Amino acid sequence: MFLRLKKIIMYPLLLLFLSACGQSVGQLNIMERISEQEIPVIRWGVKSDTKLFGLYDISEQAIVGFDVDIARALTEIMTDGQGIAEMVEVNSKTRIPLLKNGNIDAIIATMSITDERLKIVHFSDVYFEAGQSLLVPLESDIQGIDTLTDQHTVLAIKGSTSAQNIRDLAPQVNVLEMENYSEGFVALQSGQRDALTTDNAILLGMISLNPDYRLAGDVFVDEPYGIAINKGQEEFLTAVNSALETIKANGTYDEIYHKWFDGLMEEE
Repeated sequence: MFLRLKKIIMYPLLLLFLSACGQSVGQLNIMERISEQEIPVIRWGVKSDTKLFGLYDISEQAIVGFDVDIARALTEIMTDGQGIAEMVEVNSKTRIPLLKNGNIDAIIATMSITDERLKIVHFSDVYFEAGQSLLVPLESDIQGIDTLTDQHTVLAIKGSTSAQNIRDLAPQVNVLEMENYSEGFVALQSGQRDALTTDNAILLGMISLNPDYRLAGDVFVDEPYGIAINKGQEEFLTAVNSALETIKANGTYDEIYHKWFDGLMEEE
């Protein structure tokens, strides 16, 4: 594990201390850099603990998932098939600082588009429609957010919108914030907490591995995912949106979607 993490983060951390022409790495024009590289590299911030979207696979010794495949497909379009999509491990707390510092070029990590986040980063067009829900054991009496009481404790993840949403919509419940989804699910399994809240697609990934759990009630907050890009990188943002439009038009997006979500997400 130490060796894997070292490989994933050492190169980006070195970039943090470099500058050119008085600019920080985060301010350098990404599209210019890509055009000047013999082998173009686009660095994508992805999660490694989120089943279906970004999860470290021991057998492959790599992070795999929907977000990873979308990042690779976008890189293929944006570099005319000549580039490399480099995956950099992030979580809900580190992803924006890594983006602002220039350690990564974009975040594709189950990140919801919100007005607050739009103040500090750009977002691409929506690439996945999710919604916040509750994960509970099969035998739980919780049937949705309206059935939560002051006797319930709900787990959420630090740095996510889910924690604030549950406080706003169910102020009577106790909210306990965990570092990541793995810790959150373990805490739920212990039986000392009543529910885990985050986006339904992420929760479905947990259910696919743990069938003794279910979603409780309907989605209660829409959570459209976007690809986050640093302010000042409008040219790169335009290129990402153009590539996203292309993979949706040529069928690549649908292939990736069905690869990961067939039988799990309801078709609209």
